[in-house]
Amino acid sequence: MVQIPRLPIICAMLAAACAVNGAGWCATPSPAVPRASVAPQSRSSEDTDADEALTLAQAVTGPTVGVAPQAIQPAETSVTLFAGVGAKGPVRKPVQARSLRQFEAAFDGPAGNGELYNAVQLFFSNGGQRAWVVCLGETASGVGVTDVRSALESVGEFNILCLPGINDFAALQAAVDVCEARGAILLLDLPPACDSPALAKQWLSGHPGLQHPNVAAYVPWVKARAPVVRLSLSIPRPGISRRVPGPFRGGVYPQVPRPTGRPPGQSVDLRPVPPSGAIAGVMARTDRARGVWKAPAGTQAHIRGIAGLVLEPSPQQINAFTALSVNPLRTLPDGPPVVWGSRTLSQNPEWRYVPIRRLYLFLHQSISRGTQWAVFEPNDEPLWQRLRLNVGDFMQGLYRKGAFQGVSPDDAYFVKCGPETTTPADIAAGVCNILVGFAAVKPAEFIILRISQQTAAGAWHRGASSHAGLPGAA
Repeated sequence: MVQIPRLPIICAMLAAACAVNGAGWCATPSPAVPRASVAPQSRSSEDTDADEALTLAQAVTGPTVGVAPQAIQPAETSVTLFAGVGAKGPVRKPVQARSLRQFEAAFDGPAGNGELYNAVQLFFSNGGQRAWVVCLGETASGVGVTDVRSALESVGEFNILCLPGINDFAALQAAVDVCEARGAILLLDLPPACDSPALAKQWLSGHPGLQHPNVAAYVPWVKARAPVVRLSLSIPRPGISRRVPGPFRGGVYPQVPRPTGRPPGQSVDLRPVPPSGAIAGVMARTDRARGVWKAPAGTQAHIRGIAGLVLEPSPQQINAFTALSVNPLRTLPDGPPVVWGSRTLSQNPEWRYVPIRRLYLFLHQSISRGTQWAVFEPNDEPLWQRLRLNVGDFMQGLYRKGAFQGVSPDDAYFVKCGPETTTPADIAAGVCNILVGFAAVKPAEFIILRISQQTAAGAWHRGASSHAGLPGAA
């Protein structure tokens, strides 16, 4: 039997403080209280039967041990934080938006190049549902590393970080540090000049701090509709009855066409936009449809709300970008643009793929929060058994959904909590350790085809071909 390699990880370190004396656990007995002399009372047969039933139940089940663990709830995976410039609204104040309408209600419209505005717009167009937006200003002038770091740390929980239009290395390095501490993924927009593998390699070589398992880079930029500056017109809402003087009989305003901010007949303006907002939306859409363990790439990872790519990479460039762990976008033959890569910039092979890293972060957050009930419980075998069952039920539910590989749960994951993970020194320090391992499903990047053809002489000729889903490949 082939042993499936597992990836052991420590998913939760639970601290439990208990009073200990020199002889062991401190258990202060209650002082003996003399029982009052009570005259014996006659007891009915029903009372005797009830006492016997209670004694039997306690003998079978034993006394109640600790608190009842609650089922572990899955953590959020696609809450996205946008920080950048180019929007009119609150500056350096986190604003939560669950729709494009809510975002537009908080921000009056685009300013300058409008990259932040476009990124949020593409996020909701591609399936995003919950976002935090921090505008650092209308222009990039005066925005420093301190501003970026304080803006990111001011937001509560987020899983994905987008910095549209920000390419300053110091600011990006500060973002990587925050993502590592918060368990989030940074979607990196390479500068628009890095439109070839050689230039992308040169830029990444000059920024080694970005080669982190929580960073994923995407090229090229996309062509999106230029943000429309809304007109400052005071037009009443149609259909609202009011008593007003004038020609409006009955006090009802006529139907007024919605202003578009563009003269009639003018063509739509297209402009290059960083792709991170659209990628975050694709991730959110994929998480709901398939799960965080599914790579947000492939023929179903359509990019909506854009007119195309600024540069269409060739098959050779797609392979070269993939070798650099840079995720290319491409346009399918007679189809829409799609995401065609799912790698991180990490040099560690264990964290090569985005879905594996995101699955790890998801498990870490879910189990850490879902086992808080164990804090301050007695750190012994009854607690360890309940933790194993609690975490095991959560992992089993994910296994049934296809999160792990393996023909059986034993091949897919393991949960350890006991003397092998929690030593006497840990118990003395008030620590209970849970060790969780899982066999992650890696995405199939390359499809290998082996073809056999029969010649007229009856001999078989075997050939092999491989491709990465490139245009024209069979």
